[in-house]
Amino acid sequence: MHKKLVTNTSYPRCGERSETMEHVFRECLVTIEVWSELSFHHISISQNMDFVQWLTWVFEQFNQSKCSIFCCAIWAISGARNKRIHENKVSTGKEIANFVIKYIDEITGCIDKYSVKPIRSIRWRYPPEAFVKINFDGANNERQKLLLSCSKIHHEIHSAFATESVACLEAIQVGVEKEWRHIIIEGDSLTNSKDRSLVGALIHDIKQNTVGSNTFRFEHTRRTANGLAHLLATETLRRREEIYLKMAVPEYAEEQRRKD
Repeated sequence: MHKKLVTNTSYPRCGERSETMEHVFRECLVTIEVWSELSFHHISISQNMDFVQWLTWVFEQFNQSKCSIFCCAIWAISGARNKRIHENKVSTGKEIANFVIKYIDEITGCIDKYSVKPIRSIRWRYPPEAFVKINFDGANNERQKLLLSCSKIHHEIHSAFATESVACLEAIQVGVEKEWRHIIIEGDSLTNSKDRSLVGALIHDIKQNTVGSNTFRFEHTRRTANGLAHLLATETLRRREEIYLKMAVPEYAEEQRRKD
């Protein structure tokens, strides 16, 4: 109208009043029917509020679920207005409201279907028959097993990757010293290093201890299934006390041992 391109400013749906934001979303009889069908009674006829004030007021009145329906309805009313102009398709207030309800149901269904399910808690498992499992973890250096618990303190290890590598090597060496025939080396670390040369010697020693051997099998587990080894590692670091116990764990780890 300001650019003299049109002379008629009435709302195409009803032709009664000028097409303002207030009329489209609050005053038109079809819009009022939409709000009524969606159980938003009386929100279209509000006291002396401009459009932005009205939106703010609505969001303050209702919970998140109701506000989602409201926003979808605003979008649907606008879409119905465009279809009336460009496609000459006329929708009733009830039809628009039904579209909103169906659309919200579809959205909710998709959220339920693809929402991330909580990860089931994984606990420590006994190894297969004839196997001995050695669990290791690093807070500085540590590994623990069912037949003995042991931890050592190493100095000047500056990366998590190196710490876990030292712990793994120590676990392997325990298995070699005890001459167990079938051993599972199990830890919870997925730590990676951009420069593996930093721990190249450790990796070389690990390979040398296990190359060509059918004794060792390496497995990864979650932290929830490696609780005892993790506790021994962190407590050794905190207490500054090394341990080596046969058929036992330190007193502070007894509860975790029973839990595992």
